[in-house]
Amino acid sequence: MHAFIVAVKLGVDKDESVAGALVDMYASYLASLFLLNRGLYHFKRKEWANIKEDSRRALALDDNVVKVRKGSGQ
Repeated sequence: MHAFIVAVKLGVDKDESVAGALVDMYASYLASLFLLNRGLYHFKRKEWANIKEDSRRALALDDNVVKVRKGSGQ
């Protein structure tokens, strides 16, 4: 997707850097994937409270990650 289109969808002001907004978006995405993978580790160890917490934090970072939504039961 073109960077400008992504910036418009994110609601980036014309004064803000498009590159900075994209970096922030990508960082949130990577952090949510990290939490998802850690949640899968907790799943294998049957640590249910940790799964719920990691899923909640991942959704707070990026609610568009489908695997996180599915893992948290949403």
